[in-house]
Amino acid sequence: MPIIVNGREAARAALGAASAPVSLLTPPYAACHAGVQYYRALLDELTRDFAHTAFTFTLCCGDDPAIAHDALRLGFLRIICACEAALFTELHALATAMGAVVMPRYPL
Repeated sequence: MPIIVNGREAARAALGAASAPVSLLTPPYAACHAGVQYYRALLDELTRDFAHTAFTFTLCCGDDPAIAHDALRLGFLRIICACEAALFTELHALATAMGAVVMPRYPL
């Protein structure tokens, strides 16, 4: 079950308490509100500070394929984008080529 984290403190607390691999998930539309760069900086910090903790980080890009594309460009490996089918197919192909995963809907 993923842990929803909306910022630095929640993410650090989740990883600090981890005794097994952790799946972090941003709230719905998080990248649309705070921006992909905010979450890129957060993920970089977590990766550095919790280098010995196994975790995944999934960024929700809402229904905006441009934001999802930006997330892929900035190196996110797990994103959510609930965009229309034709655009999702293109994002999926791009993500697969980059070794990333794009999901069509929020999991909860």
